[in-house]
Amino acid sequence: MRLCILGGGPGGYTAAIRGAQLGFEVTLIEQDKNLGDTCLNRGCIPTKALVEASLRFQAIKEASSFGINLEGAPSIDMSKVQERKNGIVRRLAMGIDSLLKRNNVKVIHGRGRLLNSTTVETNGEKIEFDRLILAVGSSVAVPTIFPIDGERILTSDHILNLTEVPQSLIVVGSGAVGMEFASIFASLGTQITVIELAERLLPLEDGEVSAEMQRLCRKAGWKIYTGTLVDKAERVGENVRIWGEGLPENGAGQNCLEAAYLLVAVGRSPNLADLGLEEVGLKLTERGLIPVDCYMRTEVDNIYAIGDIVPAPQLAHMAAAEAIVAVEHAFGL
Repeated sequence: MRLCILGGGPGGYTAAIRGAQLGFEVTLIEQDKNLGDTCLNRGCIPTKALVEASLRFQAIKEASSFGINLEGAPSIDMSKVQERKNGIVRRLAMGIDSLLKRNNVKVIHGRGRLLNSTTVETNGEKIEFDRLILAVGSSVAVPTIFPIDGERILTSDHILNLTEVPQSLIVVGSGAVGMEFASIFASLGTQITVIELAERLLPLEDGEVSAEMQRLCRKAGWKIYTGTLVDKAERVGENVRIWGEGLPENGAGQNCLEAAYLLVAVGRSPNLADLGLEEVGLKLTERGLIPVDCYMRTEVDNIYAIGDIVPAPQLAHMAAAEAIVAVEHAFGL
């Protein structure tokens, strides 16, 4: 049987390998030049490389309290930090390529679109399939009030590649992504301000976790504004200014804050635009996700969906587990 997979992230490549092991003829279509999607290229892996650099820098700054004497104040070279991070991503991407080749998975780099329930088109080529797994992932969600420029007003995709340590950073959104980047740059010496619409930090976590996190952040000197809605953001020279009810007045009757950089980290959106779902009659939930059953099967019997595009936690290991469930059911196990 022919198995086609749209998306080469943790869910997609896991599905491809398991499918090949079971005996499927597997084709994987990925629009990015590298496999691994968000987790490897713009998420879990590169952020952890930055976390490690920031933790080591923090440890060196505190070395004297352990009786370790270093001459002069430590400094950090962000270009070398980026070089190490990119090297890690590159090596892991090569590892995924190697795994897929060893399992005889055909990889096509291009954007796939459904023509009907048995055909996908990519790069002008039509790919026929018996079973299809949608694993196209998600992208950063950006409310229209934020004029993202990739220079001073950033998403998580942009801030990953900063080659300088900001003097100050405003983070809008205190979920896992926003708080991780805030902690990275706080350890490197950046003055951090966090803005959260909900009444507490990490609003999806347990209340005791949120309370402890807020205590630690305030102790570290972060400025925290919860229950605060940002209604405007713009560049002001080399800085960024935001306005919103609940922010401090600036002396001119305006509730605003200013910093060198702004990170918008308010969530992610599924990559379902122009995928051809309407061609096969697939409808979305109110949240814009694809409904599936316990086997990750959609309303179309031979089409499955996994990862960030279904109603489940957006986690790499979740997508990989869903991939195994989907492939084995598709094979008839």
